Amino acid sequence: MSKSPDLIGNRSLTDTIKDIRYPRPLPETGWIHVGTTNPALGAGIAPDFEGSWDNVGVDAPPAGFYLAPDGEVRFRGVVTGDVAGTTIFTLPEGYRPEYDTTFIVPQVSEDALVAKIIVRATGEVEVIHIES
Repeated sequence: MSKSPDLIGNRSLTDTIKDIRYPRPLPETGWIHVGTTNPALGAGIAPDFEGSWDNVGVDAPPAGFYLAPDGEVRFRGVVTGDVAGTTIFTLPEGYRPEYDTTFIVPQVSEDALVAKIIVRATGEVEVIHIES
């Protein structure tokens, strides 16, 4: 019986399923950009912004994330829009923390100098406090 082409080499079944289920990073950077549709990733892979959140524009990197080799999700970008207590976007499965995790973030938006962000186990990336 021949092997499926997806199970070549030392790849585990888990690794093969991850490649199918989870978003692939943009090939040129490794970042998955929030609120964009990239044909290389397939439609609907990158999460959309929620509420009135959006990228600041060309002066700052777009909101994005990637799964680092150490298993941690890294974020970048500067956003603008909604207010504290609202969700910016929701991480897809495979990028979500096991427990709610809170971070202090410098310059989360063009108007905020510092913010407290919580990344929930459900994947919601929410601003819970903003200081201007």
